Parts: sequence; C-alpha cells; structure tokens
Amino acid sequence: MRLCKFEILNFKGLAKASFEWDDMIVLIGENNAGKATILQALQWLLSGAQIKDVALFYNNATDPAHAIELIGHFDRLSDWEREAQAVRGRTHDNSWIIKKSFWCEGAENDGGEGTWKEQYYSFSSEETFSGWPSNDNA
Repeated sequence: MRLCKFEILNFKGLAKASFEWDDMIVLIGENNAGKATILQALQWLLSGAQIKDVALFYNNATDPAHAIELIGHFDRLSDWEREAQAVRGRTHDNSWIIKKSFWCEGAENDGGEGTWKEQYYSFSSEETFSGWPSNDNA
C-alpha cells in the first residue's frame, strides 16, 4: 500500500493543504514553514490516537465547523490489504481513502469543558450508489 495523496484541514497553522506524489516526496522550506506540521499531521492520520489538544487546531477553533480533517488516499493495495476488514468493500480501482475528523462539542472555541469527538470514514473514490433510485425531482 502506498500513500499517494494527503489532505490537511485546520491543523495547527494549516487551514488547508494538499499533497500528491508518485514515489517520493521531499519537504523543503525555511524554518517555521510547516514541514514538521505536515509530518505531525501524517503521524496523526496513521496512528490510532485521538486529538484532544486545542493547540493542534487552526486558530485554536475546536468547534465542529472547524474540525481537523486528515485525509489519506492509498493505492497499490496488495490482495491481503484489500481483504483487511477496514478496507474490504471500500476500494475502487485498487485505491482506498480514509478520513479522520476531530473536534470538540459544547465548548467555546477554546476547547474547554466540552466533549471531544472523532469520526473515521473509510470509503472508495466511487461517488455513485449502485441500485439507488434516481432523483426525478431534479
């Protein structure tokens, strides 16, 4: 399996960023340009940990409208990986997408006394529903 695209929303100093590559990526930039932030976001995507730190949210806004979203696009899945429980039935053209969202509900934008939430999505790039009734009202 290979990560071929990575999208970041509302993580630390990044309101929105997207990266695509073929086989290798090199992050080059001046100090404080966001290289470490990109790697930290990738670490959060690939780990099973939940984000509960206000400092990781863009402008410290933790409400659902400003949720952190980390989206990984994977391709070149092996047969074994396609049959894994989290992946099976969620691929299209041998690619798989996972999205993790993190936010705090019931708190001011400081992430105070609210309830921390997370949601994981696993889906294919296919955006049509097989057998779904057509919308005749369109």
